[in-house]
Amino acid sequence: MTARDILPLTNDLAELASQMLTDGVREGNQAKIRRAVSTAYYALFHRLCEMCADALIGRGKSPDAYVAIYRLLDDGPARKALVEGKGSDKDLSRVADAFLELQDGRHWAVMTHRRDEEATAPAVSRRKRPSS
Repeated sequence: MTARDILPLTNDLAELASQMLTDGVREGNQAKIRRAVSTAYYALFHRLCEMCADALIGRGKSPDAYVAIYRLLDDGPARKALVEGKGSDKDLSRVADAFLELQDGRHWAVMTHRRDEEATAPAVSRRKRPSS
């Protein structure tokens, strides 16, 4: 992955999330709605990665360093840092609120999907197999 590959990703993910949500609501398709929530979270996460790389390296200055910084952000520590810094700045609080809401929504979407799969799986696939 190069810096050139990274830059359009955020907008593409945001547009995709919006379209999936619109389609999912119109069609009553829960899978599309859950996927839209997850994709919206990743759009914001990738935007945060861009912001970090832009602030520390700058676009076009050192593509290898840009990608390295971009890839350093991890969603667990990012959540913790955003929660801790939330009250210090109005804009940061808005980003933190959106990040936390979308991250929680993504976890809901994934867990709901897994529970649905388990609930609808054939009984024989849920049964423990005898050990040989």
